Amino acid sequence: MDALTVVTPLGSGRYQLTITNTTEIGYINSFTWTAPTQLRITRVTSSSKGTCRLDNGTISCVGQAIAPPKCTCEAGSSVTVHFDATVPGRVKATKIQTGVVGGSLRLERMTPVPYNIPSFRGAKGNIDLPLCERGQKSTSDHPCVHSG
Repeated sequence: MDALTVVTPLGSGRYQLTITNTTEIGYINSFTWTAPTQLRITRVTSSSKGTCRLDNGTISCVGQAIAPPKCTCEAGSSVTVHFDATVPGRVKATKIQTGVVGGSLRLERMTPVPYNIPSFRGAKGNIDLPLCERGQKSTSDHPCVHSG
């Protein structure tokens, strides 16, 4: 999974889309998000980064630079996009707020980082543990993992 997508209903036909970078590749620069079938996007109102617009019923965003995580055990940075949408067939008089299920995110452009994003956050910064040499024991001073 390269990104986490969350849609939050804000009421009165307004929604918030949050895309969080979880990839070990690098920065997310542009993406498109297609709403689930129960939502029809009517307009994009704002974006916390870059530029987002409505493009043939999808949200298209460029100029994002959503930073990757410092370690794959955590999430990276996020972008928040606000948009308006209707729910076809929904009675407007109801006060019930319903969630949405589905939708799809397509990462269009990414910039790889020139280093490996570690999977472990060690006491001396972000490090992955080395493999133990044959017969070596892992200690707190010299931790390592056995290959099996």
